[in-house]
Amino acid sequence: MSDDTGDDTARKMSQYGPGKPVAAAVDRFSGFAMSIIIDVLVVLVLAALGWKVWLIGVDLYLGIVGVKVYDVKNLFVEILTIFIFIEIFHSLVDYLRTQRISIVNLADVSLAIIFRELWIGLFGLTLSWQMVFAFAAVIVGIGAVRVVMAREHASLRPHSGRSSLLRPSQAAEKATSEEPQ
Repeated sequence: MSDDTGDDTARKMSQYGPGKPVAAAVDRFSGFAMSIIIDVLVVLVLAALGWKVWLIGVDLYLGIVGVKVYDVKNLFVEILTIFIFIEIFHSLVDYLRTQRISIVNLADVSLAIIFRELWIGLFGLTLSWQMVFAFAAVIVGIGAVRVVMAREHASLRPHSGRSSLLRPSQAAEKATSEEPQ
């Protein structure tokens, strides 16, 4: 009968060598520390997202009852900020699931931030035509990187049955709708 903890210890010893218990302890601690840091970040992003939605709701209510004149431009900026929080939250959750940072997720967050800044500049009438072209070039560049990386990621998993361009919830819906009845 084999002892699983003995096999695990043997694997660790072969990985770090017989005289390197410090390396094994550092590896365990760094994994634990990263897990705690990511968990705290997820909670903070979720709290910031909830707070932002609450503030928008309060501002809309005050605008409807006539207490406050609410600028539509500011409303859209606040909503775009919420989209940035959603993309950051999605990236953190994906990191928790896969234990790696996806270039596709980073591109999504970057595009959300760039579109927000472009929106602010366009409606504030503060962007020159050169800046608009610069924003366009950055958007095309990040978009191209995102498409290439998404295709490469999909080609690494040819039998997964879902596109990596879909969110996990969309892929699950697609998979259940394609099952034979």
